Amino acid sequence: MKKTIAIIGSIIFLIIISAFIYNDQNNPIVGTWVSTQDSKDTWVFTSDNQAKSYYDDELLDTYTYKVTRDPVQCGVDMHETLDRYPSESILVLTNTQTNKQTNKQKCDLVYKLDEQFLTWRPFGYPHISHFKRQQ
Repeated sequence: MKKTIAIIGSIIFLIIISAFIYNDQNNPIVGTWVSTQDSKDTWVFTSDNQAKSYYDDELLDTYTYKVTRDPVQCGVDMHETLDRYPSESILVLTNTQTNKQTNKQKCDLVYKLDEQFLTWRPFGYPHISHFKRQQ
């Protein structure tokens, strides 16, 4: 009986661990990203959809985030852009810090997101940000 309980407990533990691993693998933005243009500029995205922006190790902003292909997510119709560039997506960031304007939403066009690199540009701005995953 003890052996059966131990086996069932082990199976449940493995299922829980594999669910966390599966979630991170299916959400490639999860991790720490350092700007290739300014190494003091860092973003941390967690598996619970929290994002934190740091500069020189000082926390600047806290957000919830979502990566989506919904072209009207931010009140901007991006059908044409997303149709033309099927590999791109939208990073939706909603500010959650209490000392700043909360629920302020911003959207960035994600050009590249893979195991090593993250490249995005805020809608309406020409500046492109390049980040490399911190190992």
